[in-house]
Amino acid sequence: SPHTRLNMKARHPRGPWTVREDDKRINVYWPNDKISPFAWVDNDDVDPKEAKANARLIAAAPDLLAACEVAMK
Repeated sequence: SPHTRLNMKARHPRGPWTVREDDKRINVYWPNDKISPFAWVDNDDVDPKEAKANARLIAAAPDLLAACEVAMK
């Protein structure tokens, strides 16, 4: 489809990506980085359970990509 593109050259750090919660948001960190999150979900935006699920989904991206790559072979 012209509206669907898969960038197989995209680069990101391999997992595991980690999730940590603070008072205001749920943070997602690259491996070996506990200081600066690369993504986060604000606790005020959605239900707390949904916010945690969204952060875990972001953190699962390396595993999801690996599964997609296997499926495409």
